[in-house]
Amino acid sequence: MCVDVFKQIVGPKNLPDGNSLLADISVVKDSMVDGELSCVKANGDLTNSELLDYHKDKPELVICRPSFELSAIGGRGSPGVPVATCALCYPRISTRMWTIGAVLLHEYTHWYKLMSPVMRPAFDVKGTKDRVYGSFNTRLMNGLITAEKARSNADSYTWLASEIWWTQACVKSYGPLTAPRKGDN
Repeated sequence: MCVDVFKQIVGPKNLPDGNSLLADISVVKDSMVDGELSCVKANGDLTNSELLDYHKDKPELVICRPSFELSAIGGRGSPGVPVATCALCYPRISTRMWTIGAVLLHEYTHWYKLMSPVMRPAFDVKGTKDRVYGSFNTRLMNGLITAEKARSNADSYTWLASEIWWTQACVKSYGPLTAPRKGDN
């Protein structure tokens, strides 16, 4: 059973460096969606990125300018982009842990083709939605999100993976969640 699920996730090509399904996602320039640029939020702020047509077999990923200003893990960023290090982060979970890799993971989880084979048997998740954002808001507290909605929330998976990575990389625990500070969410 696990081998069959793995074959579905990896796809038809046997790529040692990742999931071959990601090759079906086209990276495109900012485009008009319903008469608005996809990188511009309703309030005029820029967004990090957006996966367009995530309900189709060949989605398009718009990586917006703010994504390239985020830290990169392991020095794999663009020239001039800060490298994500343990010293960069607060001694607690915060937005300073947000990296370009986290942005991409968030967007990838929207695509049903990546999520369904893994999550559908257990949680009936076909693809994620943007229910709440941020490390603080994705926790099951203060009535912000229910367990059912957390299963289909993109940032739930992104912040879980980020917290695991930072905990392992920095060899420390970030302890219990505390209320966000200015600039955190």
